[in-house]
Amino acid sequence: MNDRDLRRLAFPERLANTLDAPDRSRLARVSADFGLQVEVLCPDPARAAIPVALRDAEGIGVGDWVLLDGDGDDDLRVRTVLPREGTLVRQGAGQRTGPQIIGANLDTVLVVTSCNREFNTRRIERYITAIRQARAQPVIVLTKVDLVDDPSPIREAASRLLDDPGAVVPVDALGGTPRDTLAPFIRAGTTVALVGSSGVGKSTIINALLGEERMRTAAVREDDDEGRHTTTHRQLVAIPGGAVVLDTPGMREFQLWRDPALDVNDAFPDIMRSAANCRFRDCGHDSEPGCAVRREVELGTIPRGRLQAWRKLRDEAREHSDGAQAGRRRSPAASPLRRGRRPR
Repeated sequence: MNDRDLRRLAFPERLANTLDAPDRSRLARVSADFGLQVEVLCPDPARAAIPVALRDAEGIGVGDWVLLDGDGDDDLRVRTVLPREGTLVRQGAGQRTGPQIIGANLDTVLVVTSCNREFNTRRIERYITAIRQARAQPVIVLTKVDLVDDPSPIREAASRLLDDPGAVVPVDALGGTPRDTLAPFIRAGTTVALVGSSGVGKSTIINALLGEERMRTAAVREDDDEGRHTTTHRQLVAIPGGAVVLDTPGMREFQLWRDPALDVNDAFPDIMRSAANCRFRDCGHDSEPGCAVRREVELGTIPRGRLQAWRKLRDEAREHSDGAQAGRRRSPAASPLRRGRRPR
């Protein structure tokens, strides 16, 4: 690909000096995953086979940069996956127990949620935890604001999750305003993923960004707020202006991947800010004396459900860490979640 095509597909500068001229000519970006094959942009769409050894070793995610072998569209195959960053991962749904790559090389992730009964702070907290783990920027996008008389309480609740009112954005997807409203977060040379439940407006937003009806959309049933799964696979598309966006199927369940380095604290800035005043540096905010977080809960400054959600994710993180370290002796001082008491 030439430099213009690479810029259009948000090729990261960190990889530029790692490739020689022949490799640059075999570059492609994965735009969809169909199991034994992937769709790649090089720069036009093509299909490439995935060698079994490569599929078993590390997997391939939509958004990955790869090098191809073969001649012609009928003989393309992936040779290698280039080092990735900004990888959003969840635990596989259903009977799957391995990690599932939602998207790779992401700069920003838009958590799209509607202002009706679908709005769920606990689910958003899980998204934010995984997004922070990927070192991407989380943004909460509120859709269907016309379905509630006063959306301000929902916006305030969402702002508390990020501790940044500017990263909570109401949009009117059908009114054609997403392109202007989301412009600060969808910049040239960046890759942006949209995640959320079915029917919240992800595909509608992408259509507005594209300026055409390319992604299929469907209405939400009014009786239970359920949306139909109009997006059936993850799809990466380049939009006018030089950014790349990733549309994803609806996800009502988002289980955190069992990463021993998982840190849930970034999703709870209000609790961490209050925790700085706890008597003990490693306060668990359970029954310890001098806990500033529990005091804020009693005063109503921090919602009780917010602390309960932090405890639940903290316990999950402990289980993940313990599972990863099973059979190995752990140093108490090495664990950020240990229960020993150290006065400040």
